Amino acid sequence: MKWWWISFAAVIFLANPSTGGCDGVTGHMNFVAGTLHSDDDFSKAFNLDKRMELGISCDVKKQGWPVSIAFDYMFVYGDSKISKNSPVFTGYTKLNLYATEMYVGIKKIFNLFPSVKPFAAAGICTVNMYVDATGDHEYDFGVGGWVGSGAYFMLSQRLNAGFEWKWSKAEVNIFDHNYNAGGNHFNLIAGYHF
Repeated sequence: MKWWWISFAAVIFLANPSTGGCDGVTGHMNFVAGTLHSDDDFSKAFNLDKRMELGISCDVKKQGWPVSIAFDYMFVYGDSKISKNSPVFTGYTKLNLYATEMYVGIKKIFNLFPSVKPFAAAGICTVNMYVDATGDHEYDFGVGGWVGSGAYFMLSQRLNAGFEWKWSKAEVNIFDHNYNAGGNHFNLIAGYHF
């Protein structure tokens, strides 16, 4: 949790033009909504192909930097019904899954067009996952990596919208089995350009 606060504070500090030495800082602060398509093993074990995700996405770049610092924080939720014949969840019928995910890395924004800005990004991610399976519950924390791409569409000088694809991998141990908690993320983004 300390990583989250440190990273978020660094982004806000760099984005605040009133702090000393921050002239020429640009970036984006966006709300993110979309789906996470689970890895095959995870999907089969939890009978959960898609999970909903909501969060924030920020990137900050000072003049002269070749890339931006990227930071995302997401809340992920999914629910499903598990077959009573499942080898992992014997006797369970209903499953609720909650996770928070943090992504820190670098982002290259290509200013090729005045109204469309494609980008590519990569970095490390952390996952805090909590699973409630018919009264029994399990929690684990995992660290992994991610890569992504997308585009910002400038709606005005300060407002933007866009889309983002991201692939992530972070291993967690749930009910004595290891799973990749990541997968393919497909998100819409909307927010503010500074």
